[in-house]
Amino acid sequence: MLKQKLKITFFSLTASLMLILNAYSQQPIHFEPKDLRDPLQSPPGFDKMTNAEQERELSKILSDLRIMGIIHSPNEKYVIINDTIVKEKDSWRGVVVESINKDNIVIFFQGARKNVPYLKESL
Repeated sequence: MLKQKLKITFFSLTASLMLILNAYSQQPIHFEPKDLRDPLQSPPGFDKMTNAEQERELSKILSDLRIMGIIHSPNEKYVIINDTIVKEKDSWRGVVVESINKDNIVIFFQGARKNVPYLKESL
């Protein structure tokens, strides 16, 4: 008998809770088709660089870039660029250091890869 009463009480409380939650969750969701955008189009305010602009920007970055040292540890590789330690796959001034080798680094900028040699004698 007690077991039956507990089942009825539990069912009543569960049903009441579901009704209360349902009443509060019926708020309308505001949606307008203008919120959709084509995923293949650049978002507003995002201007793509032309190839000429990209080359100018990359040459400006490269003229400022000085490799001061390359550090190889057993687990990670680091490069010292203009007194800043950067590890592989990290970025420096918008340029991603894609790979670090003993005598050069490969950088990636705006879709272009560039090999930058480490000239020890220029330091």
